[in-house]
Amino acid sequence: MLVQIDGTPFDWFGNGQRFTLHMAVDDATNDILSGWFTKNECMYGYCKMMELLINKKGIPLAIYSDKHTIFKSPESNITSFGVMMDKLGIEMIFANTSQAKGLIERYNGTAQRRLLNDIIRFKIKDYDQLNIWFNDFYIKYLNEKFAHLPIDPVYEFVELTENYDLNLVFTVSNTRKIVEGNMFSYNGYYYVPYDKNGEVVKIRTSTEVTILYFVLENKVRMKYIGIIYDCTLIGTKHKNKQVLINDHKDLNNLIQKMDKKTKGSH
Repeated sequence: MLVQIDGTPFDWFGNGQRFTLHMAVDDATNDILSGWFTKNECMYGYCKMMELLINKKGIPLAIYSDKHTIFKSPESNITSFGVMMDKLGIEMIFANTSQAKGLIERYNGTAQRRLLNDIIRFKIKDYDQLNIWFNDFYIKYLNEKFAHLPIDPVYEFVELTENYDLNLVFTVSNTRKIVEGNMFSYNGYYYVPYDKNGEVVKIRTSTEVTILYFVLENKVRMKYIGIIYDCTLIGTKHKNKQVLINDHKDLNNLIQKMDKKTKGSH
């Protein structure tokens, strides 16, 4: 019934670069269900993790997480991830402390102790290869060591119906207004919509349109008068700023912030 989820950052390749493992564990059996590595803890990582889980096992009744802003808004509004879970009929339950989600915390520690050596042993070269290997092989290897049969044998995961499109579930919807040049802005970038013939879709300035961010594909599309258009990224919305650096520590901090902003948000 219940799946515990969490993200744990670690230097998995021992090269000084920390990536976050987004992992899902079955509360009843200790089975690791899925996992996905990204540069930072982010909605994309959790969506990929959930996609793998649902395609493999089905839809759980509930997920149990901490109060990260991906899951729970400080203003108590439903987050984009919460909207996706609501579409699937999944209840979200939140832990107040790390001790309250001890199972997934223990598995985080297990992964950190074992995976670094096993990456070397199995000659895994990069995170693209690691994501495939972790889900296709390594999860089964760990579950054979640590998982157990549930106390209640009733299976509570709901199987997907045929032709169910998870891409439509893992989608963030917003509204924007068209600006001069048939453009709209989204997450600090300007996009232009185009039709199936590759022609720019011409829409009057100030017209309100629906913007769809397809998380699993990492693609922005526009919906207008019932039609969904692909979009091309044409530039950043923000102007470059001049920054004064006092020492090498300041420079490293700035680079880390820039890297997180550009690569971790998805």
